[in-house]
Amino acid sequence: MAETPVETVSTGLGPRYVYSSTPGTFTSIPTISLSPSQSPATIAAAIYSAATEVGFFYITDHGVPASLVAQTHAEMQRFFRELSVEQKMKLNPGSWKKNGKETEEKEAAKGEGEEGKVEEGRKEQEDEEEEYSGYWPIRATIPDGAAETHMYESIIWPYDALADPLTPAAAAAAAHDANARFWPPSAALPGFRVRIAEYEGAMLTLARRLLGLFAVALGEEGGYFDKYFDPPGTLLSLNHYPASVPQSPESAGVHAHSDFEAFTILSQDAVPSLEVLSLSGAWVPAPPIPDTFLINIGDTLRMMTNDVFMSTVHRAYNRTGRARYSIPYFFGANYDAMLDVVPSCVDEAAGRGRRYGKVRAGEYVRAQLARTYVTN
Repeated sequence: MAETPVETVSTGLGPRYVYSSTPGTFTSIPTISLSPSQSPATIAAAIYSAATEVGFFYITDHGVPASLVAQTHAEMQRFFRELSVEQKMKLNPGSWKKNGKETEEKEAAKGEGEEGKVEEGRKEQEDEEEEYSGYWPIRATIPDGAAETHMYESIIWPYDALADPLTPAAAAAAAHDANARFWPPSAALPGFRVRIAEYEGAMLTLARRLLGLFAVALGEEGGYFDKYFDPPGTLLSLNHYPASVPQSPESAGVHAHSDFEAFTILSQDAVPSLEVLSLSGAWVPAPPIPDTFLINIGDTLRMMTNDVFMSTVHRAYNRTGRARYSIPYFFGANYDAMLDVVPSCVDEAAGRGRRYGKVRAGEYVRAQLARTYVTN
């Protein structure tokens, strides 16, 4: 008789099941070196194995200086420890709407002719990003329209062209600072934005390298995915989980879920918490390992690979009673990109017919984000 699942996890690509006694299809998370001494083909082969069998893997020799990672963690703690609740809540999307600035900027964006239309369109795009960016406090109860509680506080920023190493200097100098509203005043946290932007730039460089390796792993040219990620749709999040001893997984940080974007680059502190759900329904620890990033496949890449890559369910369940900090960087396709299945991932003869139709990246991601972040 088949074992009855003890929990069903709802995801954007259907339910996943948790079992109490079934042994896992994997018992640990693989580690992959990105050392230049290895050929791209060798690295890509290791990534293919991890992406198809686990959906998670650690990376070493990634090229991001340890000093930059340490600096970013220090800045994160400055934000959560030094700013008052009132200062942080000024960066919350709901607060932004209530204080009237949203209406003022929309009116200012209106104008005559094509220039006015472009400016108004820019404002509409920023409004959509604003829904899921900024500061989010702990939410112990479930408000109308939300799918779950939010047992940690976070500050989130969307893609920032000013931090992108591929943005030409002249373009950056002339660019509109779309993310200004999401940052605390420089007087409150001197140097904070400059240092966080440096980290985002490093993440963009690393993410683009990984994107090329994912393409090679599938037998494609390294630039295969580039047209879908120009520029990418990203979210950089700083998360703080207060010290507590949860009574159950439902009251412990991040509930079981799969990520929505193409993949995530996670920097953990020293507090163990993350757990990954194996294909057979067992929770497997993903402990912090110094000088590594933890990579996991998201729903977007799973769809584009026709389920060849796994977007694995995971959760944060901190049983230590210590505060935890983490920095996930969600790397996704351009929100306007029409995503399609990689042709080489369709094999009718082998029983892997096309499982997904075309979808606009932003429509899928925003639908999933709306279940988690509610600004009312």
